[in-house]
Amino acid sequence: VGSLIQRQRYRRRLERVERQREMERERARIAQDLHDDLGTSLTQISLLSALANREQTPPVEAKELVQQVRTRANEIVAALDEIVWAVNPKNDSLLELINYLGYFAEEFFRPTALRCRLDIPDFLPDGQLSAETRHHLFLAFKEALNNVARHSGATQVCVRVAARERTLTIFVEDNGHGWNPSDGTQRRGNGLANMRQRLEQIGGRAEWQSVAGQGTVVTFHLPL
Repeated sequence: VGSLIQRQRYRRRLERVERQREMERERARIAQDLHDDLGTSLTQISLLSALANREQTPPVEAKELVQQVRTRANEIVAALDEIVWAVNPKNDSLLELINYLGYFAEEFFRPTALRCRLDIPDFLPDGQLSAETRHHLFLAFKEALNNVARHSGATQVCVRVAARERTLTIFVEDNGHGWNPSDGTQRRGNGLANMRQRLEQIGGRAEWQSVAGQGTVVTFHLPL
């Protein structure tokens, strides 16, 4: 009995240490995001504002600079929203994750000509996800949407979710011109490698299928 109690204490101690490590990693990630993304954007806004306010700047050019400031400001607001969502413990459930991904996809494609369709089941199993898991899955998902918007030539994209046998599967399907990894598109290839790496870091995997003229399907698998 004494040995069992000792093992239980040791296991609880290990769990506390792991939670502390996860919290430290998350704090470091937030600090890096704030420094890289928001710091760069604020610097750009400062420079653009200074150019727009110069007396020798033509009115037409000043108007364009002000528009760029507005665009960068909107990007900062979006980046802050993503950071707040990622660190809020209220969003650690599977339901909150899927709801946010669906909302983000609709907002992401709203200014574009692409039609975004969501196929999300009415019932999702209960499950808690760490902030690190949500962060990596979200960034991989965002990369997939960005690839559709920039490279696919699609008119429609569908985000489909399935949760069965303790596995979450997310599909991002487009009806674009397809893509061949051997066609020399290095930037797209890097994006796919980033998605695969992010899913591997949280114990999942990323896959993709693409046929010329028939679109592309990116699939994320995550054990629950």
